[in-house]
Amino acid sequence: MRWGERFAFSGEVTLANTLDDLNVDLSGAVNSVVQDPANPLPNIGTNLSYRDGLLNIRSISVDDGKIRANVTGELPVDLDLRDGFNLRRSAPIHLEARVSTNDLSIVSGYVDAIAASRGRLEGSIGVDGTVDAPRFSGKLDFRDCAFRLMGSDEVYREIAANIHLRDDRITLTSLDGRKGKKGRFEGSGWARLDGFDLADYQISLTLKDLPFSSISGFESTQEGELVVRSQPSEDGRLVPKVGGSLKVKQAVITRSLAKQEGPPSPFTMPVASPRWLCDLEIVAPKNVWVKNPDLQMELGGDLILKRDQKGLYLRGDLNVLRGSYSLYNNKFRITEGRFDFATATTLRPGIYLDAYTPHGRAGEVERRIFLTLSWPADEKEPEITLSYSEPGYSEADIWAMLGGQVVPGGSAFTGEGAWDAGETASSLASNYLERMLNAQMSDYTIAVESRPVGRTSGTPTGENELSIAVGRYLSQDLYLNYRQGLRISSAREIDIEYRLSNMLLLRSEIIRHSQKGLYGKSRQTTDEINFDIKFRFEY
Repeated sequence: MRWGERFAFSGEVTLANTLDDLNVDLSGAVNSVVQDPANPLPNIGTNLSYRDGLLNIRSISVDDGKIRANVTGELPVDLDLRDGFNLRRSAPIHLEARVSTNDLSIVSGYVDAIAASRGRLEGSIGVDGTVDAPRFSGKLDFRDCAFRLMGSDEVYREIAANIHLRDDRITLTSLDGRKGKKGRFEGSGWARLDGFDLADYQISLTLKDLPFSSISGFESTQEGELVVRSQPSEDGRLVPKVGGSLKVKQAVITRSLAKQEGPPSPFTMPVASPRWLCDLEIVAPKNVWVKNPDLQMELGGDLILKRDQKGLYLRGDLNVLRGSYSLYNNKFRITEGRFDFATATTLRPGIYLDAYTPHGRAGEVERRIFLTLSWPADEKEPEITLSYSEPGYSEADIWAMLGGQVVPGGSAFTGEGAWDAGETASSLASNYLERMLNAQMSDYTIAVESRPVGRTSGTPTGENELSIAVGRYLSQDLYLNYRQGLRISSAREIDIEYRLSNMLLLRSEIIRHSQKGLYGKSRQTTDEINFDIKFRFEY
């Protein structure tokens, strides 16, 4: 017996009694007429009987080599050869189903948000009550599962979950899994059924060292407490809305903030009916790094992450804790800075910086070029204002100095009135080397500087030396910076910072001078130890 173009039944069918009181016995198998590798039909065995308005399901078995399931039970049915098949919705029903599989790849075909899946499932489900008011029972155990969300390359793995069903409630009693090298998540939750449809749900999650890298040019690791609740969409679907708070333990932004690099992430694109929503509090007190050819800096602050029909966007401020801005291959050290997230259509913030770069000396006094940068989120290019530590120089003169040009009477001249080409070349080389090293080392921050010899002790000699500094957080609040010059007599500097809060910072500096170990030099120690307390107050 063939049904349509794809299915055929082979077996025995027995019809007895009268047309008004029909008895039926059916046993056999349902097979696929047309083989479709993309949607293969499993082997389905049936053993059914119908008597006195009751369909007795002795067995409906499914086995395709990956999924094995068996259904038994009774359904109240009116069967008439003239009027067809009618399920009595208010009469009692009883069904039992057992399922086991070593391959959950089919889940991605039924759940739109999941692009790929795998894992093992063992469980049983019972249904009693009526069709209009069913009562459920049973449990499902998931083991060794993994999945990838749609529009993402991130894989959640080693997932185990236990689910219990009772009446109209589904309870997620336990959930745990991994992501990345150290990331873990745990959770529990519930869902409520309206008949056989999902009415609402809620899942609570605890994250520990969980990585995120679905947005191009952005990687982070965070911990926190999340709550995922169902919310009806405009088209009637239930979509998850994520709320709660996250603490960012580490983040790196490598993309250029001036232009779009590559295609936009599906996470940031606005859609009329988004698949998911969020409203998250994000605490990022430190260790948020921007590393691109223009900026090398650490940020800290509090943000609100939202997703709605406008897309994915941020609200709040991040303050610059340390860093530099490169302009014409001159590295400006940032003294004050702020990233302002206030535009609803982009993740790019408004950027506002105050910085300076050394530019020559007058005796022991360092001359400086000062920079103020204003870069609203909706502008393609920043507005930059320059000034000099000595009066009498126009902004055009200062731009010329940054480009290495000679400005009469300017600090780009040496004492003999000639342009110091060696210092300019050294600055260009150190800036290029710093960008190359930072591009290769995501866990460390590298700073390469050309600075006057004798800067840490005594009067500068007029010579420059190249120094390399390596910085890294040793723990959540402890930051270590080690600097070493490349001359044999260079001092060795160790900075240790401990941040008690966003407002209070303890800093200790140890400077060890290498000269005392050289032949003919005094072996009396000349080490320096400094201790600072920094208090930040915003008004």
